[in-house]
Amino acid sequence: MGQRWRPTYVFVENKANGRPLIQELRRTRLDDGSFLPVVPLEPVGSKTARLEATTPLFETMHVWLDPAGGQVQDNWQNEMLRFPFAAHDEAADPTSMALLALNPQLAQGMVTIELARPGAQAATPAQQRIKAYEERQKQVAR
Repeated sequence: MGQRWRPTYVFVENKANGRPLIQELRRTRLDDGSFLPVVPLEPVGSKTARLEATTPLFETMHVWLDPAGGQVQDNWQNEMLRFPFAAHDEAADPTSMALLALNPQLAQGMVTIELARPGAQAATPAQQRIKAYEERQKQVAR
């Protein structure tokens, strides 16, 4: 992968099976002698809250999908549209984590909302969406 695509970042969740993968990828040397740019990601909040925080990027068309993406892209899109009710989240969760890592403003909103004291007002649009989602979840649980 690294030889062909020359990624700027290789994001890997820094939990469970991700830790040995991070170590292995960091030892992977490319043809030019450089190493893969592995970035460990620490998940913050729930999977649903993370994906909810990235919705502005999709709504404002800042996530581009190649029209010739094929079956892999179709599978990804189907999973994203069905989340959190899809049978799997192998695409949805890493997508949200990568988008949050690449967009510091959204990531800051996630960190702030997770650390905010109970009842605190959400300040950013991302925080407001997460807060609204959490309130809906509380109402459904009642």
